[in-house]
Amino acid sequence: LALNSTYYWRVDEVNGPNTVKGDVWSFTTQSDKASKPSPASGALGVTINPTLSWSAGYGAVSHDVYFGTVSPGTFRGNQPGTTYTPAGPLANAIPYYWRIDEVGPSGTITGDVWNFTTAGFATMRKGPYLIYPGNNTQMTVLWQTDVTVGSSIAWGTDTSYSTGSASTTEYGTDHQHKYNITSLTPGTKYYYRVTVTGNPPVTGSFRTAPAADATNVKFFMYGDTRNGIGNHNSIAGQWISTYTADPDYQTMALLAGDWVSADGEAEWTAQWYTYSYTNIVNATASMPIMGAIGNHEGSGGTCFEKYHPFPYAAAPADYYSFDYGPVHVTVVDQYTSYTSGSAQYTWLVNDLSTSTKKWKIIVLHAPGWCAGGSHGNDGTVQSTIQPLCVTYGVQIVLAGHNHFYSRAVNNGVHHITSGSGGAPFYAVAAGWPYVV
Repeated sequence: LALNSTYYWRVDEVNGPNTVKGDVWSFTTQSDKASKPSPASGALGVTINPTLSWSAGYGAVSHDVYFGTVSPGTFRGNQPGTTYTPAGPLANAIPYYWRIDEVGPSGTITGDVWNFTTAGFATMRKGPYLIYPGNNTQMTVLWQTDVTVGSSIAWGTDTSYSTGSASTTEYGTDHQHKYNITSLTPGTKYYYRVTVTGNPPVTGSFRTAPAADATNVKFFMYGDTRNGIGNHNSIAGQWISTYTADPDYQTMALLAGDWVSADGEAEWTAQWYTYSYTNIVNATASMPIMGAIGNHEGSGGTCFEKYHPFPYAAAPADYYSFDYGPVHVTVVDQYTSYTSGSAQYTWLVNDLSTSTKKWKIIVLHAPGWCAGGSHGNDGTVQSTIQPLCVTYGVQIVLAGHNHFYSRAVNNGVHHITSGSGGAPFYAVAAGWPYVV
């Protein structure tokens, strides 16, 4: 038969006047190319002292071996065997390319180019941390390494992590990993373990969102962490103490913008993912932080959206919503138009009008009513958000921007300013309208 060709066949069974038509089967004949490479092409985290192997092509008498860091590799010689051990050790975290050309009586058959990447001295660069994907049977775990390396995750209701496990591959262009754990039970504590090749496992835990018919829920709200990482670390320590004493608080935190002082890699690393600030590391590994974009995140296109792939309704705009037990949370992007007639306003009306949750919370950055401060009150919140709150039964608007705590009540809507998550405090003033 022809090499590397697929053939089909069928057998019909004949019994007197009756013929029963059979199934169609197929097979593919042997290739004259080398095949079945080990390590598999595209493999990550390969040992730096590998032995390469393959299956010989039909009719091959010997094999020309190509191997190196540039495709298709450098010619390393002709040999009779189907294994090859490169002179090692190889470099860490480097892609290597190899090809086997089969030499036979009819000439040389050029092989396919395969590749693998060696294991690196990988370290966890960010995370693991959590994002709530808006489904109470799911949780998303994210982390980032400093080199290309294999990773895996396992999870369960105890530290045997026996419910499930999976290997992960990078997404994006900066060694990021993400895994959405599914088929979880609402309102249940789970433990997870992330393993990066060559490193000890890193562990965390979370509590899934409550059942849809839950009547109460506990959670945290704050804003404006920015570069006040010492203060932020203290607040995270208070979270940990709180949910250690009362496990019902291990749920989520809502953040009202200004996560960082500027939306750059250096700022995110220093202000959120510095491992010496253990409370922030442990809290973000144990609770999803969900929130709005602030003015210090700029357009969010550099790092905010990169590290926080929330369930945005109309990316690249940064607005979205989700249900959490008896609460509906609507997150507003104040740096994309949200006045009447805009796409975000139309989405807001639909989002708020269709929610049947008992509690509705809007999270944004600049407050409509607060106790003074450097920024004062935001007129668009007053003219656009407040009427929607009254019409559709929103009880709380969470904001930051001004670095203090205040609460104002207007027509039954509680406007909470909680911009004291780490950024330097602003002075409050008396006599501002609606402030309780």
